[in-house]
Order: sequence, then C-alpha cells, then structure tokens
Amino acid sequence: MGWSVLSIKAVCLAVIATLSFAQLTEATPCNITGEWRDPRHPTTFVATEDMTGVWSVKGPWPGTPHGEVYSNLTLWLQFSGSLSTGEFPSPGCDVVEWTDPPDKAAHNTWCRVGSTACAAPPLPPPPPPPAPPGQLYPSLWGGEFTSAGAVPASPDPLVAYRWNQTAVQSVKLQQYNRHPVRILGTVPTGVTGAQSLLNSSTGTMLIAESTSIAFDFGTECAGWLELRSPDLDAVLAAGSADLLLSSSEYTQPGYTTSTGAKNNNGNCTMAPVATGNGTYRLELNSELYEGLRYGWIHVLNLATGAHVTITSFTAICQVLPINYVNAAFVADGPPAPPSAVAAYGEGALALASVWYTATYTTRVDLLDGGAFGSILMDRGDRISWTGDAHLAQKAALAAFGDAHGALLVQQNTERTKSVDNGILSYDMYFVLSAVDYYMHTGDTATLAGWDSLIHQKFAASQAFWEKPGTQEFCGSDDRIGADFEHTPPSEDEKLRYYKMLSIQAAAEYSSAVAVCTECSAPMRVAAAQLNTTFSGYFERERSNLNVTYGMHAAAGAVSTGMTTPAEEQSIFDSLLSNPAHICSFSPFNTYFILVTVGRLRLAGGRQQAMRAALDMVRRCYHGMIRLGATTFWETYSPEWNAIFDFGASTPNGQTGYMSHAHPWASGVAPWLTHHVVGIQTVQPAFSTFRVEPFLDGTAPNYLTHIAGAQPVASGGTIRVAFDCNGTSTLQVPNRTSAVEVILPLCGRVAEAVTINGKPGTLGSSVGDGVGVNVVCSPGNYTFELQFRAESPAASPPSTASPLPALPSYNYRYVGRDCNDSGAWVGQRGSRGHLLFNFDSPGNDNQVLPAGITSVSVAGHNTGAASCPGCTKVNWLEPAACSSDPRGLLPPPASNGTSKGCRGLGGVLAPTTVTVDLLGPPGPMLNVTLYVVDFDRLGREMAIETREYSNLQLGARTQSVANFTEGCMLTFEVRPPVRFRLMQVIGPLPHSDAGVAISAMFFD
Repeated sequence: MGWSVLSIKAVCLAVIATLSFAQLTEATPCNITGEWRDPRHPTTFVATEDMTGVWSVKGPWPGTPHGEVYSNLTLWLQFSGSLSTGEFPSPGCDVVEWTDPPDKAAHNTWCRVGSTACAAPPLPPPPPPPAPPGQLYPSLWGGEFTSAGAVPASPDPLVAYRWNQTAVQSVKLQQYNRHPVRILGTVPTGVTGAQSLLNSSTGTMLIAESTSIAFDFGTECAGWLELRSPDLDAVLAAGSADLLLSSSEYTQPGYTTSTGAKNNNGNCTMAPVATGNGTYRLELNSELYEGLRYGWIHVLNLATGAHVTITSFTAICQVLPINYVNAAFVADGPPAPPSAVAAYGEGALALASVWYTATYTTRVDLLDGGAFGSILMDRGDRISWTGDAHLAQKAALAAFGDAHGALLVQQNTERTKSVDNGILSYDMYFVLSAVDYYMHTGDTATLAGWDSLIHQKFAASQAFWEKPGTQEFCGSDDRIGADFEHTPPSEDEKLRYYKMLSIQAAAEYSSAVAVCTECSAPMRVAAAQLNTTFSGYFERERSNLNVTYGMHAAAGAVSTGMTTPAEEQSIFDSLLSNPAHICSFSPFNTYFILVTVGRLRLAGGRQQAMRAALDMVRRCYHGMIRLGATTFWETYSPEWNAIFDFGASTPNGQTGYMSHAHPWASGVAPWLTHHVVGIQTVQPAFSTFRVEPFLDGTAPNYLTHIAGAQPVASGGTIRVAFDCNGTSTLQVPNRTSAVEVILPLCGRVAEAVTINGKPGTLGSSVGDGVGVNVVCSPGNYTFELQFRAESPAASPPSTASPLPALPSYNYRYVGRDCNDSGAWVGQRGSRGHLLFNFDSPGNDNQVLPAGITSVSVAGHNTGAASCPGCTKVNWLEPAACSSDPRGLLPPPASNGTSKGCRGLGGVLAPTTVTVDLLGPPGPMLNVTLYVVDFDRLGREMAIETREYSNLQLGARTQSVANFTEGCMLTFEVRPPVRFRLMQVIGPLPHSDAGVAISAMFFD
C-alpha cells in the first residue's frame, strides 16, 4: 500500500546552531541546487525557498522506504527563519521524520553532500543620504506615507509612514519637521501674522514690541526648535533686541534636573545659536533633542522702532526607522453617553488611543543604533536600563516585533543585561525580558547564552531570601518606597514586592525553558530546580498575603501563579477594588497590577476581572491623554485630572523633575494586544498560539468590536477581528498555527458555528466565549456563530453589568482660606500648632496635640527626620516686628491673647517635602497647612494626604497656586498621617521655584 499523505518534518538543529538570529531573519529568496543522500537511497533535487520557510522540492525522488517514486513533493524544513547568505547549508546530516499510515511513524537520516550558491547574490544596500547642511541627521528617506497605515487615534505623526528594508536596517536616525498647530493663549499685542506660521513651513510674523509668544506643535517628539528670520541677524548685531527660545513638554517653559553646563543647568530657556542664513537653533545639550511639544519665542529689550520678522518656527524631530503593522489595534462600539464619559472616560475608542500612545512612547525614545532610550528630557539619566527597558521592549515586540524589531530587542537586552544600577528588582526584570524575547522569537542560542547570567541573578536573589537586606528601589509610589525614600511603612512592602517578583521570574523562566526543545537537558533541569526552590519560598509567605501585604506585593503574589481563587478574591476585595488606590504612581508598576487584575479568578468570572482591568486602563492611562498627553509619563495620578488644565505642567515629586515621555509606561499596549485582542503565544515564536479576545458591550466599556495584529519574528503577521454580531476572522501566517480559538458571545448563547462557510464544531465555554474545535494551520479563516433566538430581555442592555466603583477615601479635604493671610490666633490651633523655623532656622515653635508624638519632615529621596534635602528658612524674625500680614503672630498666652511680633519661617525643597505626623492611631483631627510664596517666585504645588499605616491616598489631592499672600488648606484626617507637597513647574523667570510650607494647625 502506497502513502496517501507524506508529511515530512526536518529538525535542522545543525543549521540553526550555525546561524545567528540576524542571519536567519534577513532573507534573500533564491533557487538552490543541492544533493541530499539517504545512506540507502541517494537522490538529487532542486529546492526553491519562498521566504516563508517552505522549500518546494522537485523530483523525481526515488527510493522511499516502500519503493515508490514521487515528484513535486513539499518538504517543510523547520528553520527559525529564512536563509540570508544565498547559499545552501553546508554539508551535514539532519533527522527527517514523516508519518506513514501503515507504519504509524518512521524516520531516517538524510545528508547534504554539496551545495551551489545563488546565481545572483543581492547587492549591498546604498548608504543613507547625508544630513542637510547644518543638521544632525538626513531628512526622511526610504519610505512613504500610506493610506492603509493612517490611524486617527495615534499621536504619532509618522504612524502611516512605511520605510523600506534598506532604511530600517540602517538603524540610523532621520529627522522631520513639525509646524505649530495652535497658539497658546491670545496673541500678544505688538505681534501680527502669528497665524501664518501654523501648519506651514513659511509665513510672516512681525514682532514690534518686547513680548513672548508660545506655540503648540500638537505632539511631543524628540527634537529641538529652529526659527528663520530675514532681519534678526541685523537686529541682534545692532544690539536692538535680545532673543531667547524655550522648549517644553507642557504649557510652561521647561525645567529639568541640572547637570551643569551640559544641559544649561536644567533650564530649557536660553539664547539660540545662529547656524547661518537667518536660522537660529535652540541647543540645550550636545545631542540637541529634548522632550518637545511646546515652544516659545521671547523677544526682549526691543528698541523703539525696531521689529523682528519670523518666517518659520519649526520643531526638528528625530526618529528611528521602524514600522508599525497596518491595523495593529482597532477597538469600536457604540459611543459612550456624556454621563458615562464624565464619570468613567470614553468607551471603546479610548483603548485605541491608549495603545497607540503607548507604542509611540516606545518609538519616540529609540536612539541612534537602535538602543531603547529611557526619557526624552535631559536630566542626566536618559540611557537604557535593564529594568526601565523591560516594558518598552515588551511594547516593541507587540507593535514592531517583526524580525528587525525583535533583533533590536535582543540587542538592547544584551546591551543592558548588567546595567541594573544596583537595583535587585531590575535583575528580575532582565529575566522577564529574556523570557519575552525567547517566547517571541524561539532564539535558543541567545537564551542559552544568557542562562549563566540568569542563574547568577537568581543566586543573588536566593541570598536575599535567606538574609534580606535593603531594597533601594521598587517604584515611585509612596506605598512601595517613593523611589529611593526609606519610609518605614513602605520598607516591608518593598521587600515583599521583590520576593514575589523573584518567584514570578523563576516560574516564567522555568516555563520558557521547559518548552525549549533545543535547550540542553542540564539547562532544563537547572531551570526546573529554580522553580522548585522559589515555589518553596512562596509557601513561607502564603499566610501573610491577606494580613501584611499591600497592593503592589499582593498583585505580585497573584502573578506568581500560586495563589488560590479564594486568596485572589480576598486580595481583590481588600486591595484592588477601590479606584482611588488602584493606579500606582508609576505607570511602570501599574502595568503589573493591571496584569494581575485581568487574570484574577473572581466570583464574577473573567468578565468581572477584565471589566475591572479595563477600568484601570481608562483611569491609569487614558487619564493622561485626557490631560493632553501624546506620550505617557513617568508618574501619574488620576487625581490630577480634577485639578490641572489640559497640557499643564503636572507635579514633580519623589522622582525629581518628571519626564512626560517615559517608555516604562508602555506596558499597557502589549497587555491590550495579548488580553483584549487576545493573541497569546503558546510555544516559542508563535509556532502555536491561542486567541481569546474580550468584548463587553455594557457600560462603561461599550466594546463590541476588537481587531488587531501581532507581527511574528519569523515572518508574517497574525491578524484577528471579532464582533458581537458573531462574525470573526483569523489570519494565520506560515510557520504558525492557532491551537485554540475562543469566539466572543457578548452575553448570548451560540448553537452552531461555520468555518469558511462549512459547519464546524463548538467546544467548551470559556468565560463569555466559546471554543471552536479546530486547529488552524496557515491560512485565512472566517467564523460565523449562529445564536439561539433571544427575547429582548435576554439581550444585554447598556447597564446590564454593575458599573465600576467611584473612588472613596477615608479622609477628606475640608476647604481653604486664602484671604486672611497669616491670621490664626483665635481661629485655628485649638489643639496645637507647628510653626516651622518661627524664631530662626532650626527653631520650630510647636505644641503637638495629644496622640501625635513626633513630626518627621523630609525632602527628595530621603527619609530622615532632620529634613535632608530641605532648606530651613526664616523670612520674618519676630524680633524685627514686621507688619507684613503674611507673618504669624506668636502663640497665645494662657489668657488667650497673643503677645509679641509676627514671625514667619518655612521649609523649602526643590521638588517635594513630606511631613509625617506620627504616633499611635488616634481620633479624627482637622489639620490646616499654611503655605505662602513669601518671595513671590510664582510657586505652584500639589498636596497629597496619605494614611501613614499603608501610605495609600487618604483624601483628594489638592493644588495651590497664586499664594503669595498665604493660603490655609484644611484636611480632616486620622493620625498618623503623611502630607506630601509636590512642586509644579511655574512661569518664568522662576519656573524652578520649589515647594514651601510654613505652619500646621490642629483642631
């Protein structure tokens, strides 16, 4: 009996071992003549490689085990990618397996005995064009804008631009121009023609008096400002005016951490450099670029009768060529009603904005040569770090994860593998990055090359488990250490967070090595032992999960995969269900909480968990967009949406000067791809994958359609689209197969399914979806569900699901009085007072209320009670008897009257001060903070109130500005309690004015 089917599988380990991932993925198709020899049955054939991994073999091919002769067979060789060298593999032997129905299975060894090179190897790519005169990089080249790539939801100006492979593989920056899209505020008097500069490369703006004018370029980029003027050279040469330019990520001229002359002492305002032909460029640092969204032109000291003509004002933006896939993320549904938008944010359409903002944040930070930058602003740390880069790389694999994008991730992971800044948790993020890369590419050689280093990092972690030390950094949130601060309530939480992270990393690494068929047996055994060891550590901690763990560590515990459904429900109810607390101050940490919430096994099933997760996406990420963000920020609190205007500068704090373009905030994009679009790899390189989308037509999600794409490093793209109407499509590229497909039900009951028009078989229910009993090999598929006839009541109305909870707080903001200056005697302080540095610097005047045993004051990245990082000042000495009404009268004597003269001191700091009122838990207390911008620098601040026991927000965050005459803000709290004052960048010339507090009163 002859074979009716011949399926041959070649396991080409020898080939894979001799080729790098770069060689395997940079392919050139060609015809190759080769001779393969079975020791018993030699034969010759011609093979054509079609760049998908399929080699079409032309016969005759005699001498099969059963003696048949076949021609025109298709031989599937499992290379990791296509061959790039233009040559057939060098001589060697491979095991070839096939299925033989009579014999069930058979295998043999076939040997290559010779090879012939391609007739016409490809020519080397042409060199990039030179940069224009006076510029750093060449203008956009090697591509074009495409209508298929256009995405209205994306802030990326180049989202529709597609580069050719020559430009992409150059890994060299290019530059493009952005023109202003609007004028900030009103056009100053003395300025005409400002509108002519909008959306145009040339215009005529005339400035006839000293003034400043600001423009919005619409989207943040990595760039610098240039203007052109036909008369400015002469005006400046004559001393008839001074010219300054400012750039910023927000609607005040920017300011950042000073690195001295390297970045103009942190001031983003300075005189531009004349580069010739009437062109002036703002050069804030040697690399020129800053985070640039807004630009200012300041013409100062303009002589009478003189004027300045501006013909263009341009943002020169740099970009590394790398391509999105078309239709990478599409979310749609009925529009959310205004009431839902006001309470919860936009519905389905918000998800696309979040996805594209996150991926743009990763792309805009890419550097020359392909390194993943960390921030755009120059504050001395815009390098790639192994921890910071983890989520940027994960986002790149979701958005740009073809062969080239995956190679950039591999190179950056290799580049940063030891750049952890001494932070233990960053070593674990390196392990997770290694797992991400391997599961995306199947690159065994690279994973094996990192194995020894990974075990070194786990050895350090094991030593920490046995003898815990200090965790320097785990995140920016107060609850997890506030960057490098060391506040007692957060110290234990940092230790717990790190411990859970190490368990998660061990589990994920062990799982990756377990599915690595090419990994050595010792490597698999060692990885499995790691998992056993760290799983044992988890059991040490299990009893503490619902007792001492805070939100961050508890979320980490769920991510280990070792918690029970009951434990997860308890963690959700106690720590993950209040919107006031769910967003970590750093979007980096928020990502890990988001992953946890989406995977929780709750009483309400996957629907309840995913609805809670999407509420997080709206609050913790889309909230930044609603404040004007076009790139995601280093830190963010949803509290800011109620107190700051669109585009305004937002609080700095424990991070120092905060970046508004930080790719560690990009993790939400891969989460949306993997858990809402639902494409998840099962075996490395998506050789097998599953699809489980999430749709929810109920308020406030209104998500009835989802579509997206996942680029595959070995070639091609997985594409899916799902709709609540029952129609779904799936595109499976070569060298992959979908082993599980879950179709969304949207609250209905499916009775049948067709696949490409033919009857299929429904499988088991999974959440609000149903499986299909099919394995989808490469090809295109259309699924149509037939639903059971429904009564109107069975169709889910827009409010069928419980709406997400609104934020709730244990404390409250009472109000403010900014009219009475320093008046307080007889009005406040009935239970005590604290007048900072009242008599002289270092000498407070205080009477603390019962229950408050001490007060700790600290500045940026410190935790000691002596207030390092602070400046203690005394503005008004009582002995001078100032009449300034902002001064405070001395405390009243026993008869209730105040004797003596006014005094006023304060505690100052550049970006943040914490004031901790310490003692045992006590009754509710009104605490009034007196703040005064005594030196009239234009200070602006935000004030957080936190429960000291767990450092979660206790009351709504408040902002305060224009307080040169003093302002009293009152909060009702229960000590112990923390107040954190955070600096907000203000107007020139003192935009770096820090925070200040002068007194506290207790009632």
